[in-house]
Amino acid sequence: MKTAILIPILIVGSVYHAFAQQNGKTKHMTISIMETYSGRGHAPNMFITRDDTAQVQKYVEFNLRAKASEQEAAHENQIMQLLEPYYVDGWKLITTSSAKILGDENVSRFFFTKKE
Repeated sequence: MKTAILIPILIVGSVYHAFAQQNGKTKHMTISIMETYSGRGHAPNMFITRDDTAQVQKYVEFNLRAKASEQEAAHENQIMQLLEPYYVDGWKLITTSSAKILGDENVSRFFFTKKE
């Protein structure tokens, strides 16, 4: 009788322990890249916002000195170079979004998560 009670308790306890170990804290981060096509000067155009609401602002210059037919590929390559350190650091890209803000400004947002 004691064995019949003890075995289900051990099974429930081990299942709970297994799931409890998988529940680590997940960090979130958003990287926003604003692109202005008119020459209005240098302003921060890369914003990195984390869970703790800390925000880092950087200026990134897009150098698209390429043939017209290769500019889109050069642009994508530069964005991947900006995001690569976060991939290497263990961040996982969840989703992206883009929007047109003003006539000559676009913003691209990259949403990342990372398990601790």
